[in-house]
Amino acid sequence: MHRNKEERQRREQDKEKSRKEFELHMIRGIMASNTLGEATARAVQRIPDAHCNGDMDAALEEEGKVKKDIQDFLARQGVDNIVD
Repeated sequence: MHRNKEERQRREQDKEKSRKEFELHMIRGIMASNTLGEATARAVQRIPDAHCNGDMDAALEEEGKVKKDIQDFLARQGVDNIVD
């Protein structure tokens, strides 16, 4: 009986480790997509014939806010985990 409990705990720990790793990959993917989107938008803005309107500026502003929010959240989480 004791062995089953240990095995179940090990499986749960493995699942939790995998979940954390998956979430890290998701965050990295989101940040990479944001970086690529921002770089693309800025490149398009430099094309004289592109005729970018306010939508591009608004999208870049929103992307900047979201990126900062994510970075702030991750920093808080890191501090919380170090201190606790």
